[in-house]
Amino acid sequence: MMGRILPLGPRKLYLRSSPIHGIGVFAATERRPGTLLEVSPVLVVRGKHVPSLRQTVLYRYYFHWPPAAAAFALGYGSLYNHSYQPTASFEMDTEQGVIVFTAIQPIGQNQEITINYNGNPEDLTPVRLDWP
Repeated sequence: MMGRILPLGPRKLYLRSSPIHGIGVFAATERRPGTLLEVSPVLVVRGKHVPSLRQTVLYRYYFHWPPAAAAFALGYGSLYNHSYQPTASFEMDTEQGVIVFTAIQPIGQNQEITINYNGNPEDLTPVRLDWP
C-alpha cells in the first residue's frame, strides 16, 4: 500500500446495539468479499504508556501497533466486534498510519461486520475479552 492515497472513513456503515457486545458496526448495503469497508487513521500511543491503558476502559478499543505501541482506530475502526468466523479482515499500514478494513465474506444489508481480534481471520487463539 505504500504511496497509495486511501479514501478515509467508513463507507456506508452505521453503528447500533449489537447482540455480540455493546455497540457494533453494521453494513448499510450488501458487500462482496474484497470490498473496502473503511480506512481508519490511527492515534498511536507509544510503548511506555501502553501498560497504563490496560488499567482503563480504553483497553477494549486499541490495536497492538508494531513494534510495541497501541493504536486507536478513528472512524468506526475501534468498534468492530470479535468473531472467529469474521466477515472482515484488517491490515495495519504503519507507514500511512491507517488500518484498512476489507470484507472477506459476503455481508448482507444490516448485518453486523466482525473481525478476528487476533489479526489473522483463521487464528483461533483465545482472545481476552474480560476487560476492566
